[in-house]
Amino acid sequence: MKILLYLSLIITFLLPNLIFANSSGKTELKLVMNYENESYATKKWCLTTTKMFESWYQKSFNTIWLDKKGYKISEVEMDTEGNIFRLIPFKEIHVVFNDHDSCITSADENTIFVSREWISKNPDDTGLVIFELIRVIIGTKSSPTWIANGIADYYRWILYENKNIGWLIENSKTDVFEKGYLVDSRASAVFILWIELYKSNGFIKSLTRSMLDKDYSELIFEKLTGQNLESLWSEFYLYAYYRKQSWYDYIAELLSAMHLTCGSR
Repeated sequence: MKILLYLSLIITFLLPNLIFANSSGKTELKLVMNYENESYATKKWCLTTTKMFESWYQKSFNTIWLDKKGYKISEVEMDTEGNIFRLIPFKEIHVVFNDHDSCITSADENTIFVSREWISKNPDDTGLVIFELIRVIIGTKSSPTWIANGIADYYRWILYENKNIGWLIENSKTDVFEKGYLVDSRASAVFILWIELYKSNGFIKSLTRSMLDKDYSELIFEKLTGQNLESLWSEFYLYAYYRKQSWYDYIAELLSAMHLTCGSR
């Protein structure tokens, strides 16, 4: 096993770029990293991230984007197995390293910028690529930004990092009552997750589609849940507040024992 690991490291460090194409042989999306002159730590992070990306992208592509309803023929394409998938706006997504210590990551069009210092101190943080990847696919200039960022953080923390709603509430700024979803991308992510879980199953996919199709309207909240955006946030705000209380876990366990539920933490 060690020999295989060493060989993979040697091969990777000799290649200036890492490019991923999916298992069907199609190259609708490539992750390109140019690290020829980067440090050992950066190269190692590139190898880890590329393996992660290949595995996660193959498993999650259908979950995120595949939908056989709602798209015009001109907006879809057939893969080798006859499945319909949405066209991604770029064929390649480039990862570029910089020395902007105050900004961990950012994206512009089809380029993701990553701080060298951050990944040297946080070599296991591969999820940042997932966040920026989703932002690139949705569109880095898509509006409203809080929706795009919330969707991206949802896919990163829930689908990739395997966190749950309790973790997101504890690690986001959900204590702002008025328009709190604008404050923090994790807050907006857990907000739309709460809607998905407790108000409208399939909401996040519909929301994502509206952003992809550039026809988002705030009316989507009322259409799919029967409540407007501000009403939903007010209700979620109280839900998040109670989730953070020390007695919540005790009550949740008690209700579970009684075969009731108030949401898994």
